[in-house]
Amino acid sequence: MPGTRGIKLVAIFSLWLLARLSFWVDVPIWTSLVIDTLFIICVAWSLGYRVVMTKRQRNYLFIPILAIAALLNALSYGVLLGEVSLPINQVWHSTLLWFMLLISVMGGRVIPFFTEKKLGIQVSSTPVWLERVIIAVFVLLIGVTLVAGTDNMVARGLLLAAGLAQSVRLYRWQGWKAYQVPMLFSLHLFYLFIPFGLILKAVVINPWASNLIWHLFAIGALGG
Repeated sequence: MPGTRGIKLVAIFSLWLLARLSFWVDVPIWTSLVIDTLFIICVAWSLGYRVVMTKRQRNYLFIPILAIAALLNALSYGVLLGEVSLPINQVWHSTLLWFMLLISVMGGRVIPFFTEKKLGIQVSSTPVWLERVIIAVFVLLIGVTLVAGTDNMVARGLLLAAGLAQSVRLYRWQGWKAYQVPMLFSLHLFYLFIPFGLILKAVVINPWASNLIWHLFAIGALGG
């Protein structure tokens, strides 16, 4: 099916832009919340409609993933409005982990595929059960981080489990064989920041150092 384009794409982009511009003018925060929520709903509908119409059940996963994004986005506005009693850092950190979940799902599809096609090798596919575990642990981790942060035993256990599972997955993609293909090798290199960051967050106790580790996700994985 054709992607979103023309006036529909302009409308969705305009909602995204208006929500951000609204912070620069004297309008109530709830106005930004409404516009931003409409943006995410439109993105979810545009993607969800295409997924359902093509009957690609494998992609149904993106509908609840975008629903989580809408919830986190609304909560961040709720904190600003004083209606939600959560530390704003926990909301932001949960959202950053949401981006890692999204990169994990997309990366798990394209990185091994590109590696196989470019290098002409057979990449070991990740077992379905491990893929499901990775997604489930990420969702649990986002929830725990949202309500309690990551400085607790439950969060550290989930961080370690997610980091080890991601490490096994990345190893099976054989990224070291792509060292002579910079564009391909960079995908493996930047993805490495996800398991690296998760494991470090699990084991580093010092609050100052632990807080710096968030940059591995933001700059390393997301920026890369």
